[in-house]
Amino acid sequence: MALTYIQLEQKLKAISSCEETDALKKFTRKIAIVQKWIKKNLSTTNRKIEELNRSLETSQLWQHVEHEALLIQAHLYRWKKGLKTLIVDDWENDGKEISISLNPLLTASEEIQQRIRHSKKLHASLPHLAREIKKTERRRDALENQLKKLENLDEEEKLEPFLQGLRLNLGLPETVQSRKTEIAKKEKAKRPYHEFISAALIPIWVGKKAADNDKLTFSHANGDDYWLHASGFPGSHVVIRCKKAQSLDQETLQDALQLAIAYSKAKNSGQCEVVFTQCKYISRFGKGSPGKVQVSKHQLLSACLSSERLKNIKLRKL
Repeated sequence: MALTYIQLEQKLKAISSCEETDALKKFTRKIAIVQKWIKKNLSTTNRKIEELNRSLETSQLWQHVEHEALLIQAHLYRWKKGLKTLIVDDWENDGKEISISLNPLLTASEEIQQRIRHSKKLHASLPHLAREIKKTERRRDALENQLKKLENLDEEEKLEPFLQGLRLNLGLPETVQSRKTEIAKKEKAKRPYHEFISAALIPIWVGKKAADNDKLTFSHANGDDYWLHASGFPGSHVVIRCKKAQSLDQETLQDALQLAIAYSKAKNSGQCEVVFTQCKYISRFGKGSPGKVQVSKHQLLSACLSSERLKNIKLRKL
């Protein structure tokens, strides 16, 4: 029966909405991946700034270390082998006595030379640390700026130029997107079914092969889900995902009938009867026969393959 203009318009809107939703999900996933990379790098950069500032504070004590060496040298007359502390009069502190910790295994000369070397090393590190802090702070500011830009990114067309800028200026690896995409592809490949979305936005799962049919029907589907299979022909199990007590719309049923024929040997004849039931009425047909089932209650629905309808369904494959 031909669709009315209003029915056709509603169908096209549903298809468009589904495609837009799928595209939006993909775009959102890409944004989330890049956002995670920026936040991780921002956290690492902030930790580096904290470490550099601690190192700077330590290096700024170079004069204090040098002063201790001079105090030890000036009080050698108080030195004794194996001393752990040396009491000295500090001329920079109104001659007050202070205690300097010592390494009891070192001689006086070794103690003085070690402090002088350490003082020079600390002093020499100051310019380098100052440069590193400025450089790292610039990176932090750039990452924060890019994170704000990313959060305001609203068009997929703007994403690639944005990523190119990140790669060029902040070292975003080329593999950040591709690696995540590859993982997603592998996860998708592990699924025992192909996933389609009906014109009414209902998920339809189609088993990939015999062993996958078994997994689909008995491990992934729920009892209230609808189940279809081309009667008398080898083919895929088709499952329409449904919530409990949810009624099945005709558009989704017709889409599922097309898939049941298309993914079976019946596609060569272009028409057949299709077993229609719910998963709770399906049981395994003995052991060692994956995909073969027994059906305790069902209907037989006649259907013809429609190349146009099937083409539209395949456009909604996830």
